[in-house]
Amino acid sequence: MKLKRGMRLGAAVAAGLLAVALTPAGANAKPGDGWFAMVNQKNPGRYYMDVNPGVGSVVTVAGAQSGDGGNLQGRQEWRRVNFSDGTFMFRSAGTSNQFALSLAGNGYDNGTRVVSWWYQEDNPNQYWMQEKYWGSNIYQYRNLGASAKAHVSMCMAVAGAGDGSIQPGDEVIIFRCGSGADQQWYQYDN
Repeated sequence: MKLKRGMRLGAAVAAGLLAVALTPAGANAKPGDGWFAMVNQKNPGRYYMDVNPGVGSVVTVAGAQSGDGGNLQGRQEWRRVNFSDGTFMFRSAGTSNQFALSLAGNGYDNGTRVVSWWYQEDNPNQYWMQEKYWGSNIYQYRNLGASAKAHVSMCMAVAGAGDGSIQPGDEVIIFRCGSGADQQWYQYDN
């Protein structure tokens, strides 16, 4: 059993090193390259999903931060890795593509934080599905792991935004799926 875990760990480390080698440091999204920013629709201003590099980092919303040439910084850029069953994972450019959106402590209750975690194809908390589509690249995302455990659809939202406006630093969480703008995300291909 220890040997099998050690082999998996070794494979994960090798995959992480390969991802670092293949993803340019400080990568910035360019139109049409597959990387995009996720903007929450609650406020008229642009609040992008943002994460600091590091395993377990809490995902928050922030205003656009200028990077190279005024582009978003890599930590504000995401890519959907699609699977044949319609599910997908969100990978982060700011973490050299080695981390994906997941849930803190494998939680599934309202308010569970969305975090950056090692990319693991066997982790149901890293699988998302498009729940609703409001047109013009505006989506609602349901977390499959949390929805299965809670026996109700749990969607990506901004903490506290259901009752008020979004402020920089507000955490991205999961919450029972509804129709509020705090659960609506626009994919911005800058």
